[in-house]
Amino acid sequence: MENKLSDLQVKNAALEKQRMSNRLVFLDDLKGLCILLVVFCHFVLLPADSVAGNIIMSICWVAVPCFIMTTGYLLHKKETFDWKRYFTRLVTTYIVFVVWRLIYMCVQSNIYDETHTVSEYIRATLFAADINGVDFGALWYMKAYIVIYLIYPVTWFLFRHDGRKFAFGMLIVSFIGDIGVGAVNILLSYFGSFDISSVSTLVPYTNYAFMLTYFLIGAFMHEYRDDIKNKINRYIPVILFVVGVLLIVLEKYIETKTMSWNNIYLNNGYKRISVMLASIGLFMCFDYYSSNKENVFGKYVGQCTMGVYYIHYILLILCVKYIYPYINIENYSLAANLIKTVVMTAVCMVITCIVRRIPLLKKMVM
Repeated sequence: MENKLSDLQVKNAALEKQRMSNRLVFLDDLKGLCILLVVFCHFVLLPADSVAGNIIMSICWVAVPCFIMTTGYLLHKKETFDWKRYFTRLVTTYIVFVVWRLIYMCVQSNIYDETHTVSEYIRATLFAADINGVDFGALWYMKAYIVIYLIYPVTWFLFRHDGRKFAFGMLIVSFIGDIGVGAVNILLSYFGSFDISSVSTLVPYTNYAFMLTYFLIGAFMHEYRDDIKNKINRYIPVILFVVGVLLIVLEKYIETKTMSWNNIYLNNGYKRISVMLASIGLFMCFDYYSSNKENVFGKYVGQCTMGVYYIHYILLILCVKYIYPYINIENYSLAANLIKTVVMTAVCMVITCIVRRIPLLKKMVM
């Protein structure tokens, strides 16, 4: 009996080892950090004069690009394409998105005593329309994700059938149409009020083109991972990240005339070359420097990111309504915002773990 039990334990250990070998630990670590940055930058408790807070808020811009690069990396890692599995995931993602929008709408309608028509509920949930008085906040990311996922079969086919040049062409076009035009427009704004943003309408992929850029960068990161590691100095990722963050801080200083947080977010942050440089640098840093061994942070935080993403925003809305009014402005500090980030992430992780154990609901946090 003991021998059988021992054999079973060895087999289970071997299966777990194989599962982890197929899982890229550095991506779990990266996602863990990025979800903390996402929670940090929502409904902040930073004092207006915080310089350190302003720098961290500048770093927060890299979170979403790193998430979508991770998605591009993992989806293009697949050797085969299963249409049935693809459509199942697409439909499931859409249904989960609709349900979460309904939850956001119902919660806010209740706490703010607002009444919405059936038509508004249908437009807000099934058709992702914005409704006055309802803050859907971070759910914009899932809109972009669905757009990118619809394009994914094309990009997968190009990568698997010697079409990398065409995929690279898509990357260049999406970059020019959103990040490139945005960068030129920002540069021109420093010298006057000349605006060329309308040029973007001439370029395909106008809806979330910047997300397609990051998605394809992630795909190329996977495709040429070994070449990148062999040919690019290990300090380059660090330099890219530091230079990118410094440029983000500099851009905000030029536009706001202050190094303090001052309750000001950058306009079109994801469409800035500085953010792209910092995001690519951070992604590469984790690939270069993370251990291949599973760790507590990646296992528990990095693998709960979708649950934390969906849940944290609605919980923070409740905090703004029922808790923030009792926090005096004098108590706002970097430490307060860090505590908010850690506590909110932990609470969301616990809820995520509980929901995952309920068969009918587990897809809501995955």
